[in-house]
Amino acid sequence: MYLRLQWIVQIFVDDVSTESSIVAIVMPHKEYVRQNFKTTITLFDDVCKDTKSKQLILNDLQRLAKEYKFKYHKCIKNIRLHLDLFSAENSLITSRLKTRRTKA
Repeated sequence: MYLRLQWIVQIFVDDVSTESSIVAIVMPHKEYVRQNFKTTITLFDDVCKDTKSKQLILNDLQRLAKEYKFKYHKCIKNIRLHLDLFSAENSLITSRLKTRRTKA
């Protein structure tokens, strides 16, 4: 559902029962972010580190959750922007394309 947002290429949402909130690891769409973020930052790495960029994406994720009427405790509360696609080469997914949870 979150992949409907144009600036997200991949997302991993984790609901750990021992934590009080849901977090997500987001791989932004590089070209879309570069073209649509109103910023003077030119390097994609720096855009991803910028707190305003992170907050803008988080706000949109939360807007989408409200639109789909997610319960409050099922909404993403925080995100981390990840620069590389999840792949078997960087050990973030398995060879069967499942998320390697211990790494993510």
